[in-house]
Amino acid sequence: MFKEIAHTKIYLQILEQIKENIIRGNLKSGDRLPSERQWAEQLGVSRATIREAIRALEMIGLVVCQQGEGNFIAENFEDTLTQPLTIMFWLSNGQLSEVQELR
Repeated sequence: MFKEIAHTKIYLQILEQIKENIIRGNLKSGDRLPSERQWAEQLGVSRATIREAIRALEMIGLVVCQQGEGNFIAENFEDTLTQPLTIMFWLSNGQLSEVQELR
């Protein structure tokens, strides 16, 4: 009758916040994300958790990481065929594992 309560990983909660901010228009293409340290302090999590979230965002094509420059919301999702599909899938509440399978 009862289901086990799911423990959502922290990096998934960060992904959800990014998604919500994009949907609300608070984040737009080309916007720079805070530095790992700033973001970790702001959210009260470790830098390792922030790195994990950034890697996942980069993998689905939502974030572009530029060495020495920072991390940015991708400006163009049309570089490959799979990126627009993964972003649409993710923004419609698809699971990260399903996005990886799709890619």
